[in-house]
Amino acid sequence: MQLSFRIAALAAVCLLAGVGATTSPTKAELEAFEQFAASPDARIAWSNEIGRIDTDQGRAIVSALVVEDTSGNTGGMRGLRIDLTSGQSRDRVYTSEEHLDRLIDTMQQIAVSVPSHLSGPGGCHGSGEFLLEMRQDVHAFSASECDLGDWAGLAVGPGDIRFTNKGARHFVDLFRAARDELSRQTD
Repeated sequence: MQLSFRIAALAAVCLLAGVGATTSPTKAELEAFEQFAASPDARIAWSNEIGRIDTDQGRAIVSALVVEDTSGNTGGMRGLRIDLTSGQSRDRVYTSEEHLDRLIDTMQQIAVSVPSHLSGPGGCHGSGEFLLEMRQDVHAFSASECDLGDWAGLAVGPGDIRFTNKGARHFVDLFRAARDELSRQTD
């Protein structure tokens, strides 16, 4: 009995202390690929359009890319670029290969868990990871599945671009394909 109590107490202490918990990447870590790709010494060494998602209100083009540093200071970076368009609104976000699995896992979490909550009009449901990033003003991909009564689909940020009757799983498929394509590329 005492051993069970001690194990339970140790587990509670570990939970409160955050032992075993993962930390979210910082704003600088999440934006590093975008900053690198925009630098004057950066050059796209290889890219491949993985796919598109088009709806009446939004378009996303997902591309895998390898960006080199022409100055020779660093070796380069790999990841994906997502071009988002809605009417006259345009944005481009990047996710480094290092953070790609995290993005896929977060989108998969939305795809699997959110539909059970959407039993009718009730707003948008997403991920705590994306909410934290938005609160830190991170320029990165985020998404929420929505049912607003007169509109249902995926709202993608930044920019709240809407993808009517599409869900997180549509993006998960493209992100996985991009990850697979990057794994086939050699440095």
